[in-house]
Amino acid sequence: MHNYVADLDARLASLADARGDEVINVLTFAEGQLLHIHPFDDFNGRVSRLFLIELLYRLELPVIDPAAASKEEIRSYFEALQAYDQRDPRPLVEIWRYRIEQSGSR
Repeated sequence: MHNYVADLDARLASLADARGDEVINVLTFAEGQLLHIHPFDDFNGRVSRLFLIELLYRLELPVIDPAAASKEEIRSYFEALQAYDQRDPRPLVEIWRYRIEQSGSR
C-alpha cells in the first residue's frame, strides 16, 4: 500500500522556499489523494477543507477557502476529482491555480 503521508511529507520537504507550480502541485496532490482514498463515510469535504487550510498555513500562504461557491464551480470541482481518480491531476491543478489567483496571493 502506498504511504500517502510519507509521500506528502517528502513533497513538502522538497518545497523549501518554492512557490508557484511546485506549491500548486503539492496542494493538488494533498487534496486529490485525500479525497481519492475517501477516508470517512461522511464529512470528507469538511475534513479536507480543514486539512487544506492547515497545509496553507504551514506553507505560510494566505488562507484560501477551498469550498466551491457556485453550481458551476461545484460541477467543475467534482469533474476534477473524477479526473484525479483516473490519474489526471490537470483539472485539479487548474482549480488550485484559479483559487490562488482569486485570493490575490500570487
